[in-house]
Amino acid sequence: MFVPPTRLDVRRGARSQLIFKEPEGWWQRLQIKGSPPEGDPQDCALRYVALTRRARAESRLVATQRALVDNFVARTIRSTRSDPEMHRTLFELLLPNALKEQSPNRDNLVLILDEEAARYPWEMLENRLDGNGTPWALNRGLLRQIELKDFRETPVRSLSRKVW
Repeated sequence: MFVPPTRLDVRRGARSQLIFKEPEGWWQRLQIKGSPPEGDPQDCALRYVALTRRARAESRLVATQRALVDNFVARTIRSTRSDPEMHRTLFELLLPNALKEQSPNRDNLVLILDEEAARYPWEMLENRLDGNGTPWALNRGLLRQIELKDFRETPVRSLSRKVW
């Protein structure tokens, strides 16, 4: 049986706890997959992987009512009028709670999306608790990156300013 000492002596070379300061200008990466896993075409969940600044990738699975979300998106694109309530509803339906809580921090964000997840208007999501009433894309840097399975291995780049 281990009996801890009643007193700890501080010796030369001892270290205090390190404080982790996150670098400025970091773009948070969030991978979102909407394609069902092999062999389960009925799976409507969205899979989120937060590629963090730490030595881990936080993975979350969110059961999503995709038919309902698709209906809201279809209603939204039928009109040219902005609908903040729809943007807030999509925010609530699409994001896991842990990401909703991080929403006010305004970190720049890169969304890495597969084809299924790319069909949703992520830029328009709006947090009703944020207070200023503007979509994500107006509050922070926000980029989309598409995950492709079929692509050209060596794309040809133009050396001039002309399009052929």
